[in-house]
Amino acid sequence: MNWWSHIISFYFISLLLSIVWISCEQKPKILDEDEVLLEKAKAYFDILPKPIWGEDRQYQQLRVELGRQLFLDSILSFNKTKSCNSCHPLDRYGVDNERVSVGDNGNKGLRNAPTVFNAFLQFAQLWDAREATVESQSLRPIFGKNEMGMPSDSLLLARLWSDAEYPDLFRQAFPRDDSIISLSTIARSIGAFERTLVTRDRFDQFLAGDLEALTQRERSGLKLFMDKGCIPCHSGPLLGGMMAQAFAVYGYYWDYTGSDHLDKGMYRQTKKEQDKFVFKVSPLRNIEMTWPYFHDGSVDQLKDAIRIMAEAELNTVLTEQEICDIEAFLKSLTGTLDLD
Repeated sequence: MNWWSHIISFYFISLLLSIVWISCEQKPKILDEDEVLLEKAKAYFDILPKPIWGEDRQYQQLRVELGRQLFLDSILSFNKTKSCNSCHPLDRYGVDNERVSVGDNGNKGLRNAPTVFNAFLQFAQLWDAREATVESQSLRPIFGKNEMGMPSDSLLLARLWSDAEYPDLFRQAFPRDDSIISLSTIARSIGAFERTLVTRDRFDQFLAGDLEALTQRERSGLKLFMDKGCIPCHSGPLLGGMMAQAFAVYGYYWDYTGSDHLDKGMYRQTKKEQDKFVFKVSPLRNIEMTWPYFHDGSVDQLKDAIRIMAEAELNTVLTEQEICDIEAFLKSLTGTLDLD
């Protein structure tokens, strides 16, 4: 074999090796079971975003600080006995853990107080989804007769104007507004504060690619959660809060919960037949800490809520092991509170 034959042989061998190498490189990676679970979860759920800042960013921090002070101040209630924090205590994941809260006049409300953490990410606020934003929702309990009981906006505004601090705080936060203290600036302040109330949990770490962020049992619960059919209602960054749904789809909710008060849900506002017993779907972030469950706080235990939702919404009976695994996954959604 002459030198030319050697060159040709070397060329073909190199070409063959290159083809084999490229073929190996292009071969799809075979994902293991947990990697498949992660990819599926990423298709349905999202990492919680950072706090969302509103308009006039240069004044936003002042509005957040003002909103926090208003949130904690009982000056917003008629008898000065209740603040927003009374029913939504920040150090308890934004809920008072009561079936229904007691208002400024000592009367009980009709619906369970939902958490304020991550609330701004929902498609609407309140159990009947009647308010679009945390800003518009923030005014409703102030004037609710069984909540903070303020009888008129004129009394509320006069009280804030006569306070030693608030006129200057509003003036600094809203220097461009014609009416410095108004229902609008009150709502925008409280809303600015509530938009900073974002938690972080191990499920976010899992979605970011850390497979070990969840235990094996929690991963089993996540798989069951998706495979059993929970995700049509409980998807997105909050695992819920993005739609309204009938409770129950199968039968009547009080047959499952033992509720003694019949609540027709969105129908109370819309008077549309299709809205009877329709409520906003609860977000599941921090669900371990935000008991009791459902619109009337009728169920105390998370395991019972899981069982009820499977039967009432999916017509599915879960085994005790399945309930325990799903519960373990839902507890991984308990985030850390940053109250500084």
